[in-house]
Amino acid sequence: MSRPPRIAGVGEYLWDVYPDRRFPGGGVANVVRHAHRLGMEGVLVSAVGNDENGEKLKEELRSSGMTADFIQVHPASVTGSVRVTIGGDGSPLFQCSEDTAFDHLQYRRQLDVLAREIDGVVVGTLAQRYTDSRKVIGRFLRRTGACVVFDANFHTLDHQTLRIVRNTLQRATILKLNEEEMVKLESSSILADRQKSSWPESLIAAFHLDAVIVTLGAEGCLVVESSGRFASPGFHVKPKDTTGCGDAFTAAFLVSRLRGESMRTAVKKANALGAFVALRSGAVPEYSADDIERFIEKHGSTLPKPGNSDRDKRSRQAASDIKDRCHR
Repeated sequence: MSRPPRIAGVGEYLWDVYPDRRFPGGGVANVVRHAHRLGMEGVLVSAVGNDENGEKLKEELRSSGMTADFIQVHPASVTGSVRVTIGGDGSPLFQCSEDTAFDHLQYRRQLDVLAREIDGVVVGTLAQRYTDSRKVIGRFLRRTGACVVFDANFHTLDHQTLRIVRNTLQRATILKLNEEEMVKLESSSILADRQKSSWPESLIAAFHLDAVIVTLGAEGCLVVESSGRFASPGFHVKPKDTTGCGDAFTAAFLVSRLRGESMRTAVKKANALGAFVALRSGAVPEYSADDIERFIEKHGSTLPKPGNSDRDKRSRQAASDIKDRCHR
């Protein structure tokens, strides 16, 4: 029997600290934990401190059936954390700790083996803010032939972050970002002025990407490939906590693609899981594959298909708005 595809996340693992509780978190960690729930083998490459918080994070991985073999213990740095405050509309505000264990990954021989064997990789920008982890992530990406999803996940696009984005795109297969990130990146100097007339198609050509995916919240997402673009409508729900919805989207998308499903099917499933997670507290709530199927049935009986419903029209309008901003 062949093994299930393996998805590696290389980056941050930390505690999401709410006013009344805390959850294991970190964008990259959330993606591989979701992938594991969806039937893939999720492998997290990160670092925690030599402290109680770090040990509990490793225990969380093991208790969910995942390996903690690639979680390094940094002797001189504390385990990372993010303070999360939820607004009235379910949108989170984050305050991330600085100079923590996941910022100081070390490259070890086992990572070379993992890079060669892995089927999918997810990376972001947060864990690349310090030199140590940035070098490790870059080296890992140079050694893998896997599908690499770059989930940008930046809040500000300063000079250093733009350099990180540019370097990571050199090794990426798919770029996934939200609407706000898209606008910031389109306005940056990542492309020469002469290339911006057909952004993000020019971004795809410049970095040899398969696709750029722009998430639109409740309105779904826009997928841009060299062959064209299409909008995929979202599942409209009343959110409780939107923390980690984008991570859920990334996981469901990558799992679907590694199973050989089409781009359209992959983003529809990604929209569904993102909406499902918004109904619960924490970035990776408890659920099963059956729960997701029931959710899809409740919100449309089948995966959403292109049509003339109000939801489809809103999704197409959101995609059209992005189209206008991309100067096309």
